[in-house]
Amino acid sequence: MKKTVFAIILSVILMGNVNAQNINKIELFIPERNASGTKTLNLKNQEALLGKATKYIATTYEYNVFGQITNIYEKEISENESDLIVNNPNIHVLSDGELHDLSKENPLKSNHYEYETNSKKIELIYGTRSGNVNFIQFKNSWKTSPSKRSHDILAVRFTNSVSASSYTVSGTQAAYAATTITYTESSSSDHMQKFLNGAGLSMNLYDNYNPAYELLNIESTSNFGTYVYATYQHATQNISLTNSKSYTMSSSGLGEVLNHTYASSYDGMQGVYSEKT
Repeated sequence: MKKTVFAIILSVILMGNVNAQNINKIELFIPERNASGTKTLNLKNQEALLGKATKYIATTYEYNVFGQITNIYEKEISENESDLIVNNPNIHVLSDGELHDLSKENPLKSNHYEYETNSKKIELIYGTRSGNVNFIQFKNSWKTSPSKRSHDILAVRFTNSVSASSYTVSGTQAAYAATTITYTESSSSDHMQKFLNGAGLSMNLYDNYNPAYELLNIESTSNFGTYVYATYQHATQNISLTNSKSYTMSSSGLGEVLNHTYASSYDGMQGVYSEKT
């Protein structure tokens, strides 16, 4: 693993004696959102928007006493709920798919779990600019930082067939107090996969710096089609660069984008899509 990238992050880990099946959902107080949140993707001059989508996702990893992940729980949340998770390390998604403040629950003595919750913001922009250039930008921003750092994947699938030689792929990985890493086809083609219906980019997160965001860019004078799908897959265990690239594009795969040979090495987070307007 490298040393981590940029981050708007904070690890949230709670040790506790809790049986998730017996915890009742609680009403959460959502504070007013901090205006100094993560910067969003924005169009530049001479660019026109064809489609856009944004999601906030909370993912909770449940560990047993041996430090093994026993379950992964996920929920699409609001921006305010995402801020709440940043400010309260006791908030987790449990087996009922809802957020719980475990500091307000009565712990049961029979089972011992450790919970880690990461909050992410994923953004997809589909646009066009002068010169008949179509572009796709997909960004994952960390609201809380992950404890596991290995080869994560950003990937986009489109509905038209576009020759791999007729579009370009690039990317950026940024972390706090660390040098931003730029990926291009000339310098980092070994991190990329290009297909007729999509592309992906593997990034090895920094080990010693909190990640801020990862960004994937795809550009072409060809039409990508009516729908564009994107996914960010976070590695839940160490995986090599070679193995991280062992995938094809599939609507039935991870995030409706990736049919991955090593799917069990990733969190399986839901994706996002945009329709061309």
